[in-house]
Amino acid sequence: MSAWSLRYASWVVSVAACGNFPAVEHPGEPYVTGVEVHGNHAIDDDTLISGLITRRTADSRLALDPYELDQDSERLRGLYQRRGYFEVAVRPQVRHDGNATTVVFAITEGMRARLARVEIVGLPDDRELSAAALRAQLPIRDGEPFDYDAYDAARPALLRAVEDAGYAHASLDGTAIADRQRHEAVIRLVFVPGARCTFGDITLVGVDGELGDAARARIAARPGDRYTPAALGTTQAALYELGRFAIVRVEPALDRADTVVPVRITVALAPRHEVRFGGGLGIDQLTWQARGRAGYTQAGVFGELTTLDLEFRPAVTVPQVAFVPDLREPQPRLEGEVALRRLDLFVPRLTGELALTAQYLELEAYTVYGPRLRAGLSTLLRDHALQLAAGAQLWDLGFSAPSAALDRATVTRLGLDRDEQVVALDQSAVIDLRDNLLEPTRGVYAALRVVEGLPGLVGRDRFLQVTPEARGYLSLGGFVVSARARLGVLTGDVPVTERFYGGGAASNRGFAERALSPHATALVGADLDSVVIGGAGEIETSLEVRRALGRWKDLPWSAAVFLDGGNVTDAASELSPRDLYWAAGAGLRAELGPIPVRVDLGYRWNRTGVTDPLSAPTIWDRVEFHLGIGEAF
Repeated sequence: MSAWSLRYASWVVSVAACGNFPAVEHPGEPYVTGVEVHGNHAIDDDTLISGLITRRTADSRLALDPYELDQDSERLRGLYQRRGYFEVAVRPQVRHDGNATTVVFAITEGMRARLARVEIVGLPDDRELSAAALRAQLPIRDGEPFDYDAYDAARPALLRAVEDAGYAHASLDGTAIADRQRHEAVIRLVFVPGARCTFGDITLVGVDGELGDAARARIAARPGDRYTPAALGTTQAALYELGRFAIVRVEPALDRADTVVPVRITVALAPRHEVRFGGGLGIDQLTWQARGRAGYTQAGVFGELTTLDLEFRPAVTVPQVAFVPDLREPQPRLEGEVALRRLDLFVPRLTGELALTAQYLELEAYTVYGPRLRAGLSTLLRDHALQLAAGAQLWDLGFSAPSAALDRATVTRLGLDRDEQVVALDQSAVIDLRDNLLEPTRGVYAALRVVEGLPGLVGRDRFLQVTPEARGYLSLGGFVVSARARLGVLTGDVPVTERFYGGGAASNRGFAERALSPHATALVGADLDSVVIGGAGEIETSLEVRRALGRWKDLPWSAAVFLDGGNVTDAASELSPRDLYWAAGAGLRAELGPIPVRVDLGYRWNRTGVTDPLSAPTIWDRVEFHLGIGEAF
């Protein structure tokens, strides 16, 4: 019997109740109404108070417990001492107003200790392990303020570095020694590495046949290789990425003191059938857009390594006036796709895909409809950091309902008076060295895509599309600095469906979605009508600084400031990095369950004169509001 799974992705919005908790005090008995801290400078009030028992006592209007008061005093002392304030003093006090009691913690912080040195002993005589390399993994330099949490967080990586050198049975005893008189701390790391080890037999349990062969091809450890936990982690990640296993357990036999470490890998098959639902909402000053997604996947069709994917992506864009959607002019956008994906086609880690997409899209300037066929190969190399793909596309699209803002010459120039029949080759390369795909804090990402249109028996247009992109992320203290640059060049017989558009929540945030693009303008009746038509050249740049703000209403919040620059030109030859639209702004982010919600406000700086079709007569016309999901990049 086949197995099924059902997944849902949806908006979840919670509203916190306002007001006080109901009082439970008894007449004549004192009760706690509040908690205060005085004398603190290094740590803010919310951080100090949020974890105290007396805070919960105050929320519930209960009587004060002296034992809890002592425990909270120790908590505060411990919090300060972990940050290097070894001489901190905490004196609890009680202030009465009738039966109402306020607990006050008077804090004398003292001087913060600095890290004097790090002592590392016990390392084996191994050129792959050096005390200097291990010391560099501690984020605190000599002479900097001591922070026990930073040291404690680095300990697992220090032990893992020794284990990755082949010492499977290594142990680490780390201590932080406080010198209160000198206001110093010394970190002492004592390693017991044991003997160097190698991998023994690698056993795979729970799968056989073609899928078993594919799983074995992804095992990074081999018998006789030097033991390293990194190879085990790479193996587990690669098996999960097959998409066919619900559980992957990689268990080295470390319970015996042996230099040969056998490994048992146990997998459990995921359901063969999966149904998915999802949706989202985007809002800016020109449009509302609602998007949906429904999908079905069946694994193991036409062989154990072939997967069938069906997906339907409906969306509707509605123009708005003063943040009210105009329900008379909705623009439906419908896409459906059926795809077959074959793992390990010809050789391990080579994936083949054949997909057919049908679409009906009502856009600003025209309506486009028809099929697209795509066939391609892709592979992941160098521990998934490098992805290469190559394929071919064929599409035959028709057009209808051109905007009244398009005169006959523009309709002909854009190719809207005939079907768009294209045969194209498509190649891409991606290098991804980010620490997290969804919310990166450090690393780099680079991508290059090249598409060549080939005229012939079926295709009509000869064109070349090149789109390089680079992103970088750097963590500086509590801040994350990120930058992005993207270039788009389209030459030759430019297909209208391949033209570039700029502006929006994931582009230049000084503009509404697709609004930073060349326009066609015409006099329609007594009014001047303007509509975006896209361009053949594009530049996008962004610089953003993000910082976590903590929790409020039980939600994690963060803030960002950004500077976006960009332009889209009718011809690629018109692009110039000195002629960009610039916008600066700020935003807030919150996580509603699994959904990261983002609100950004962008202010357009330049190129807003009355002769510009994107002009902004007043200051408020230069401000753009965006509501979306996920980071901009």
